[in-house]
Amino acid sequence: MAEEKVAARLTIHRAALMTNEFRKDAADWIRERAKMLTRGELDTITRFQSVVTIVLIRRKEMTKEGRKQIAKWLRGHATDLVKEGINYSMRFTARYWYEDGDYES
Repeated sequence: MAEEKVAARLTIHRAALMTNEFRKDAADWIRERAKMLTRGELDTITRFQSVVTIVLIRRKEMTKEGRKQIAKWLRGHATDLVKEGINYSMRFTARYWYEDGDYES
């Protein structure tokens, strides 16, 4: 079995303290970054008003399919932020794990 590694990290600060409208704005921002990632246009580190941070590891080496999978993962977290954000800890961090085949050699 290949060694697992982190390809992306999503950190959301103070989600429980956000208004519903602000959580929706943050979720929309995450979804837009997911679209940008699919097109290969997303920077390595990107932030939304200091409360949401997305970090991509070795972004330029990701396969197109790898980018699509991470984008899907981000959209899922955006949906969860709107639905369940009130229940998040003060610092929520999610990591996307990949296997070696998800990157170009």
